[in-house]
Amino acid sequence: MVYNYTETEQIRLIMQEAPTAWTPIVQPQFCKMMVELQNTIVYHEENLVDTSANYIRARNEGNNSSRASFQPPYQRARENLVGWSKDMPAPEFAKDNQTVLNKTPELIGARPCRHCGSGKHWDKECKHAKQGERKA
Repeated sequence: MVYNYTETEQIRLIMQEAPTAWTPIVQPQFCKMMVELQNTIVYHEENLVDTSANYIRARNEGNNSSRASFQPPYQRARENLVGWSKDMPAPEFAKDNQTVLNKTPELIGARPCRHCGSGKHWDKECKHAKQGERKA
């Protein structure tokens, strides 16, 4: 079966198959002829490719995790590290970089462990945390 579509119908059908993020960039409502659509796509080619890649990445991340697909990156503190004080004593124990976690104080921009000075784990995960503890 052969269909005889007008150019505006062809443009509409093409844009129905294109990623939804393309519509604000291409603005198909202003394209009356196929040549105009082609020229618009060629002109915005880099933006359309970037938009498609971001759309696919966000969609895949949304399928693989239960969290929201957008998560802002951690920012490093510009002044002092979170939890830092100029009155903090030097660590009592040698640095323990054996205990490593996914979200380390280094990544988040927080101060290192107060027991050994390692930025690879938090105070409560340090193997030295219980050694200096007072007991009743």
